[in-house]
Amino acid sequence: GIVDRERTPSMEGWLYKRSGRAIPSWKLRWFVLQEGSLLYYGKQGGALKGTIIVHGATIEDIDHAKTGSKPSFGIVSEGSDAPRILAAKTSAEKQAWLTALRGNTSKAAIPQSPSKVKKGAMYPYRRFDSCEEDLIIKVCRRISGYG
Repeated sequence: GIVDRERTPSMEGWLYKRSGRAIPSWKLRWFVLQEGSLLYYGKQGGALKGTIIVHGATIEDIDHAKTGSKPSFGIVSEGSDAPRILAAKTSAEKQAWLTALRGNTSKAAIPQSPSKVKKGAMYPYRRFDSCEEDLIIKVCRRISGYG
């Protein structure tokens, strides 16, 4: 599998993952940050639900007010235009995740089974909500040198 259970993860814990396009909802998932990848499960020790590649990703803090008062942040993986929005239970937990994630963006390790990695699909006619639009604008400005 993707996770080497013998290696110590950089960080692990519960986070909310925003899902749904038309009507966003929050799902509580168990996340494991390990070697440049953020893996998530339905429950601790459960089956892998998906992977977010953080190697080369942009990690952005998101204003609480835009996500329903949850301490939120976004991950835009390299080669993707759709941010993954995650939230912690507390602001302190969010800051810990931001620090850990930003420390993993430059690591060269890639999951051993990339075929199992779920990638964000490209939606050419997709409408983004205000939280996603703000994050995309921040990333574009940072890349272009205007932010």
